[in-house]
Amino acid sequence: MERKIRALIVDDEFNSRSLMSKMLETFDDISVLGTASSADEGISMVLDKKPDLLFLDISMPGKDGFDLVTELKKAETIPDIIFVTAFDQFAIQAFKVSAFDYLLKPVDIDALEETIERYRVKKSGSNLQSKIDVLIEQISGRKTFSKITVPTRTGVKLFDPEEIVFCEAEGNYTLLTTTNGERSVITHNIGKVEEMLGGNTFFRISRSYLINLNHLAGFDRKSKSLTLLGGDKQMDISVPLKALKKLDMLIK
Repeated sequence: MERKIRALIVDDEFNSRSLMSKMLETFDDISVLGTASSADEGISMVLDKKPDLLFLDISMPGKDGFDLVTELKKAETIPDIIFVTAFDQFAIQAFKVSAFDYLLKPVDIDALEETIERYRVKKSGSNLQSKIDVLIEQISGRKTFSKITVPTRTGVKLFDPEEIVFCEAEGNYTLLTTTNGERSVITHNIGKVEEMLGGNTFFRISRSYLINLNHLAGFDRKSKSLTLLGGDKQMDISVPLKALKKLDMLIK
């Protein structure tokens, strides 16, 4: 039997905590580990109970939801986060700190079901990736498998490294751009993606960008930018001058 999704709720409003807890209890595959009424209490409970999902209010007295996330990142113990708030102006900031999803109060059960379903897909995608990796290992002695498998928010995608033009950091996620101009959100940070790609074809030009040197067309120190070509598409990205100097030394 598959383990249930372990959820924790952090919200300073009693009614909000109670309602969310009751709604989550209607899902057979979710176990509510408990609730917390402040960021500090939430941090303590996350470190102790290690939930899979954290339903987190943003606006709370004292430390807010973003402060809680910052503290958890320092402790290197951070579950998938679903922000729950009455203020939609926080949406962009929420995704910048790598939230899994964002729900507006009052929470609608249909919206909650959609979010839970996306999380289920993410979990099954991670399992699928592991199975694909095992399969690749099993067949590696018989033939060459040149693609890499990476998790996305809705499952798993396979990419030929030669078709990857560059990767851009988006918090704990990575935005991957291919030669046809397609952009995919990968649920690995850019450091992990760099490890997966390996070899000397890919170069970490800065903290935010990993580029495929085979698609490098040139760079300009004055505008602090470099040009990449993918198929018939030209892509320009801005990078620090120090990074361009490092690149210059590499390709000379």
